[in-house]
Amino acid sequence: MADHLRLPQVELSKKCDDLCSEFLISSQIHEASGKPRYYIDFKTAMFAVGARLKGIEKILDAKKDPMEEQAMECRNCEVKLAMNKLYYPAGEEGFACPRCNRTLELVSMPDSSGVAAAPIIREDLNFFFRLLREADEAYKAEFPGEATSWSYGEI
Repeated sequence: MADHLRLPQVELSKKCDDLCSEFLISSQIHEASGKPRYYIDFKTAMFAVGARLKGIEKILDAKKDPMEEQAMECRNCEVKLAMNKLYYPAGEEGFACPRCNRTLELVSMPDSSGVAAAPIIREDLNFFFRLLREADEAYKAEFPGEATSWSYGEI
């Protein structure tokens, strides 16, 4: 069993909650230069992490996206991108504009809780991908022959 699953249950639950609150209900992560694109359906992922690893049975309300008022802005193209579509450039701590590949900046538009969105960092993404992979394996063991509806990979 992976090290992160040996954490005390409450600590693992808090880590999952923290990640899920920062991540988006539906998010696209793209590495520039033709590298693979990873897409996660976070409603499914929340179920996988929540129900399979934490033992709770709730999914975020799909009608209420906590990031809907957030935006990323490209100073070069002067384009604002909704936070539900994020592009991750290779080798940089930030997100790349899909038009010019320059790093996007977070526009200070707090969500309804008054807290601005935190950048998603590679370490957290890889942690989350590992959780998904193990949830996927657990799901397949419990329901053989059924396909899961998410894809994942480490970046």
